[in-house]
Amino acid sequence: MKLLILILSILTSLQISGQNSTFLKTNDKKNLHYLELGSDNVKVYKMGRFYDKAGVAPSIIQTDTLVFITESEFKGKFYTLLKNKAFYTLIANNGKQFQLEPESELKVNTELNNAYCLKSYIDLSHKLNSEFPLNRFTFRNGYIAWEKQANKSVNHNEFVQQIDKEIVVVFDSISKNQNAFTKTTNFILDNVGQGSYPVLKDSLSKLPIDYKPRSGYFDKAVYQMVNSNPENFYKLLQDFPSSKTFIYFAVDYDKELVKKLKEVQGYDLLKKEFFKDYRYRKSMPYRIFGTYAAAAGFIALLIII
Repeated sequence: MKLLILILSILTSLQISGQNSTFLKTNDKKNLHYLELGSDNVKVYKMGRFYDKAGVAPSIIQTDTLVFITESEFKGKFYTLLKNKAFYTLIANNGKQFQLEPESELKVNTELNNAYCLKSYIDLSHKLNSEFPLNRFTFRNGYIAWEKQANKSVNHNEFVQQIDKEIVVVFDSISKNQNAFTKTTNFILDNVGQGSYPVLKDSLSKLPIDYKPRSGYFDKAVYQMVNSNPENFYKLLQDFPSSKTFIYFAVDYDKELVKKLKEVQGYDLLKKEFFKDYRYRKSMPYRIFGTYAAAAGFIALLIII
């Protein structure tokens, strides 16, 4: 133990004198901090955990840069690092103190890089979903991006630059497509009352077909086309036969519009299929409730018996 402390002391002294960085961590697992002791400052990373159904990942809760005050003190906005002979103590502004111990550079870089990668994709998802509300970009792409990283333990500063460039490329690629979809959707919305059906249909065919909230362009365009002219509903079912469910979902929440669909002349087979599906899906909550009620009654009966 004394040898370990001596090595730590020598490494840190060398580092503060301008040599390579030394990495430390707090020995309190519930309050984990990583410290990178550089030539002229100390970087502190307060760590946490990010929990999601896609997985658990490290997160960086707070960062601080401590600058040289005296030979035995580095101070930042949130933390102070004190050296007392061979021992180092990290002190938070609230007075809580943490003892430090050495940590592998590879381990620290990997944890910091993982956290930064996921946070970058979380921020990217917020930005994309804000700019393109009809599209849903999930932050869980960050988990996939992390698994694809070739060198997970590369120097953290290098990794930050690498991910920042990657995020720019991803954003530019996605926004290019979403701008095109937005333009097409707006064209349909602006012309539903005056444009010919064939023109609107051709524009609609250029939109991605998916469920909301993953993509709402097709859904919104279909609703406006049908709301403008209910007969378009059956024309669309004829022209997009493999997308019937998506067309159903685009309109069936509007009860008044559904009534108008009933009044459209002709299209008997398509009309019969739609209303059969409509009645079935509207009855689903009652079916589920009935199933649970029956199960609860059966259990109660067993208890009584």
